[in-house]
Amino acid sequence: MKVALCISGQLRSYKETMADLIKFKNHFDECDVFMVYDDLEKKEDIFNIIDKVKPVCVKQVHNLYDCNHSNMWYKIRECFKLCKNNYIHYDLVIRCRYDHYIRFNHSLNEICKNTIKPNTIYTSYNITFLNRFFYELFLRPVFVSDSFFMCDMKTMKTCADFLEYALQSKNKCLYNKIGEVLFKEYLINKKIKQKTLPINVDIYTLYHYPISHSFKRTLNPKSLSEFVIKQSSIYLNPILLFIICYAIIKINNLL
Repeated sequence: MKVALCISGQLRSYKETMADLIKFKNHFDECDVFMVYDDLEKKEDIFNIIDKVKPVCVKQVHNLYDCNHSNMWYKIRECFKLCKNNYIHYDLVIRCRYDHYIRFNHSLNEICKNTIKPNTIYTSYNITFLNRFFYELFLRPVFVSDSFFMCDMKTMKTCADFLEYALQSKNKCLYNKIGEVLFKEYLINKKIKQKTLPINVDIYTLYHYPISHSFKRTLNPKSLSEFVIKQSSIYLNPILLFIICYAIIKINNLL
């Protein structure tokens, strides 16, 4: 199985997560790496990553938009273009960030060979219990992670085109909802299914600082508890929802 690993985004804490990324890449028999990075990143960091992951192609880009969400998807799209322009048909294309912890078992390669289907996007579970509990309970019904996912080339082309959808929406800079909610709406619109593979992935900050990371991700001026109530209350037992939201508010007051 030919695999394309498309890494894009800000480098952030890549030094802490690079070992996982290299192990993940080496797990596949045939894996080509494609890199897109921001022109503001330090050159020594870029050279360090290139030396370790041995990418097939690397591209430096300049942010085009006035909001981080659009710039993130611009980098995702540009990275997929590198993959597509390599003139190799890849059975699996993986969208990944530089600051990901990635945990998986030795059978993942075989699972991917036997599982990947057209018109389907495959996501991961979180690593830590807290993150996984919160995601499975509150977010999965309304949310598709845009930081790590995999699919065939045709489906990845559709995913990369999400940038245009986001730019034309009223939620361009996430005024109304977080980006992963908009991404799920787009996938439903395109009739793309979502499934989860037995792989665990967390962003560095989410792994080490789950509470502060979650509060930073909320929309201003809405709090995390308001987001939970708005997006997930129809899926949950109201009593359980009240207890968890009350705990979140108390934790927020202590920060």
